[in-house]
Amino acid sequence: MRYRRFSCWLRTVTLNLTRRWCKSGAEDVPPVLPFASRMEFIGQRQKGTIRRREVLKLNNSLFVIERARPEEAAALLDYLKFIGGETDNLSFGAEGVPLDLETEQDYLRSQCESTDNVQYLAKVKDEIIGTASLNRKHKRMSHRGVFGISLKKAWWGCGAASALMEAILAFAKENGFEQLNLEVRSDNARAIRLYEKYGFRKLCTFPHFFKINEEYIDFDLMNLELNTADDRIGENAR
Repeated sequence: MRYRRFSCWLRTVTLNLTRRWCKSGAEDVPPVLPFASRMEFIGQRQKGTIRRREVLKLNNSLFVIERARPEEAAALLDYLKFIGGETDNLSFGAEGVPLDLETEQDYLRSQCESTDNVQYLAKVKDEIIGTASLNRKHKRMSHRGVFGISLKKAWWGCGAASALMEAILAFAKENGFEQLNLEVRSDNARAIRLYEKYGFRKLCTFPHFFKINEEYIDFDLMNLELNTADDRIGENAR
C-alpha cells in the first residue's frame, strides 16, 4: 500500500516537472513534448580522440548523441536542407550547403578520428534532429576553434542543444582547445541564453552580417575561454 502511494506520488511529481520543464522554452516549442531523462553518458578514449554517446529517454524513443560517420552523409545533407528551410539563423537556406555527396563523405571520413575537427549528430530512431561541429583554426590560431550548432524546431527546448554542447566542450577540452568562437544573430535570444549558460561571452556586434531579402541582420561574435568555462558555468547555474 505504501509502495502504491509512493508510486502515484512519484508519477504526479514527474508529470508536473515534465510539463513545467517543457513549457520553459519559447512559444515555438510544441504543446506536447516528450519527457527527457538522462540515462547514461559514456566517454571513452579512442586513438587520441574522445567519442561521446549520450542516451536520453524520450517517450520510449532513444535520443543519441554520436559522432557523424561517412555513411550518414546523404542524411546529413538532407537535414541541412530541411533546417535551412525552417530558419533564417544559418548562412544558407532550403538549398542547403554547396557540397555534393562525395565531398561530404570525404569530409566526414577525414574527421572521424581527427583531434582538430568533429561533427556530432543528435538522432532519434536514426532521424537526425540536430548537429554540432567544432573546427580548429590553423597555425597561429590553432588554439582556437569555430563552433556551430543547429536543431530542428520540433525539438527545441528538450535538452538536445545542451547535450550537443556538452559533447563539443568535452571534445575541445580533451584535445587542447583554449578558445571557442561562434557567430549568432543578435536577435536570437534563445541561442544566446544557451551559449551564456556554458560560459560564452559577447565580444562585439557585427552590423549587417547577413542580408536576407534586402534586410540587414546584425550578429554577435561570442567567445569562450575554456580555462575559465567551468567557473562561468557555475556562476550561470546559480
